[in-house]
Amino acid sequence: MGDLKDNLEKTCEDRARRHLANAIAYSKELLSDEGAELAVDYRSDILGELCSAEHQLSLDKSLSSIVELLKGLRISFELNEYVPDHDMISELRRLWGLTLQAVPATTPVKSVAAMIKQAKQTYKAPPAQITPITGPSAFKQKLPEGLTVVPSIDVLILPGNNESELSGIHRMINNLSGVNQVFEGSLPTVTTEDVLVWPPHTGIIRSMAAGTKYPVYRSRAEGGVSWSSKPQVVNAATWRQIPDLEKIFAKEDLKWGFNTSPCVELINRTNKICCGTKARFRHGAFFVIWSEMNWELLRAALNDNMEWKE
Repeated sequence: MGDLKDNLEKTCEDRARRHLANAIAYSKELLSDEGAELAVDYRSDILGELCSAEHQLSLDKSLSSIVELLKGLRISFELNEYVPDHDMISELRRLWGLTLQAVPATTPVKSVAAMIKQAKQTYKAPPAQITPITGPSAFKQKLPEGLTVVPSIDVLILPGNNESELSGIHRMINNLSGVNQVFEGSLPTVTTEDVLVWPPHTGIIRSMAAGTKYPVYRSRAEGGVSWSSKPQVVNAATWRQIPDLEKIFAKEDLKWGFNTSPCVELINRTNKICCGTKARFRHGAFFVIWSEMNWELLRAALNDNMEWKE
């Protein structure tokens, strides 16, 4: 057993994978009954495991891209008042897999289930009562620094919204600065050099510069990514030749994932906005993506200017 333990702990990636597996296990425990019946508050354990994994990976400069993704996920978790969600667990699994791809495996890799079981056997958290998560947080969601901003830009709203959604999107656009003209359906021959292409069922729910280049992608459940997760700034000439966000951004660097960006997702059918989603709204999420069946729920949660009421 000693030799096996030495093998598992001989690299930064090995240690980081164990921390990521623990973070997954604690997140699943906290979400199992929405935290209602748990005797232990696992939020601090999750944060500790994320920080430890981030530290271990940062010791190897070749893993800097994974470190940035993990850091973004950790900040998103903090902004969400330390409450995990199922998207966060999916992203942790993806990062766990990325660490396996970073270096050749020298020993058989244990399953996630086995690592979670080991984590639960070796760690005993002290008993504590879960404190209700209420009140404002000191954190505010922000856009990354150093983004390029186009000072004046036309907006193209793509087809696919119903009348109520389209009306709401126009009100969202009214909150943006630097908007030149707004078009629906197709792009005319004369426009600004860059345009803000607005996919259906997506929105911007805070005041900001319309021409902010921030290419955010969303991971698909079936694999791959989608670039139609938020309004994106594209070159107008390129759009006229290739009117498809997925094809235009196909070679874009996967730098800003939806789950690690100031975004809110309301895709799955629901009859209420959960506490975790409310926290992201309350702390200043910029972007939202919804399914049409959730539009009225989202609309009721926003004010007349299509911003969060609180």
